[in-house]
Amino acid sequence: KDAAGTTVDHSDIAFTVRWCAAVSQVDSVGYRILFNDAIYNILAVDHMSFKKKSIKFRCKKEVRS
Repeated sequence: KDAAGTTVDHSDIAFTVRWCAAVSQVDSVGYRILFNDAIYNILAVDHMSFKKKSIKFRCKKEVRS
């Protein structure tokens, strides 16, 4: 999008999901996130102080040509 003549990059996003054993095994190497028909590469996984309540994935939208 353009805001006052400046291009703003909206390709970085964070997804926070409820913790479960299967989600706790997700890493940034072997997985990607599909959301609204867009693919996001996982840059970092935050286990939120290892409290087993939620996990945050920091992602970047993959550019398809």
